[in-house]
Amino acid sequence: MIETLLDRKATDPTNPQWSERFEAQPFQAENPTSKPSNIRTKEDAAVPEFTEGRSTAKFPHDFNSLLVESINETIISLLSVQVAEALYAHLHDHYSITKDEIPYHLDTLLSTLQKIFGSGGRIVGKAMAKRLYSHLNLRFEDSTTKTLLEYLEEAKAMLQTSSA
Repeated sequence: MIETLLDRKATDPTNPQWSERFEAQPFQAENPTSKPSNIRTKEDAAVPEFTEGRSTAKFPHDFNSLLVESINETIISLLSVQVAEALYAHLHDHYSITKDEIPYHLDTLLSTLQKIFGSGGRIVGKAMAKRLYSHLNLRFEDSTTKTLLEYLEEAKAMLQTSSA
């Protein structure tokens, strides 16, 4: 009986000890004097500069970084931080996709959203596109037929024509 209660307490999400067990742990480098390869400094980061109505973001790195940021912000604003973390954990556990690899696996993200939210997954995808357009200083034109992938192709084309 006591073991059952202890097991239940350890897996109860309302128990404060449960959330402490699953909080993200900071990355520890093997050699504490060296900088881990996955940590970027301000000097390393290529921050895109924006001008009136057009972006000077470099492809594909800056675009993909802004896409990941837009996806994350959208999920957090529409749902919650916990839902975003659960989605990333699901993508990692079931498909071995990290948060930064999402731009290369958008079909998996979209199918996962479709499984979770049904037709609402399309609405979440559109909100992601709208947020990305905002980050890129592009004019977002709402369409009932476009998917997230179509919005992304349109954004890339708009950026390429504006930088030419």
